[in-house]
Amino acid sequence: MVNKEIAERIKTLMKNKGIKQKDIIEKLHTTKSSLSAKLGGKRMLTAEDIVEFSSMLECSTETLLKEKPPHLVEVTKDEEEFFKLYFSLSDENQKIIKKISNALAVQKNRKYP
Repeated sequence: MVNKEIAERIKTLMKNKGIKQKDIIEKLHTTKSSLSAKLGGKRMLTAEDIVEFSSMLECSTETLLKEKPPHLVEVTKDEEEFFKLYFSLSDENQKIIKKISNALAVQKNRKYP
């Protein structure tokens, strides 16, 4: 039962972020049948799967593992376009974008005297 709930959270987040199964298949180097079995709750998700999905979906592992479904967020057309562009980038370029984004988030959260 828990596995199906996690799979549902993953599918909800994929939908909200405009991520297609083919994007996941390419990024996680898996097959369509394997992904379908995991998202259908027929194959157990491993800890590694949870970490990979959280990275791909840009959420915490806790979001995927928590009991309540993730809060649905409306995605603007600009955000949808950003996600499409982001996932069309090479892995190396995605890593660069993540580093820049993380650095900006850290800088934004700093409190200056």
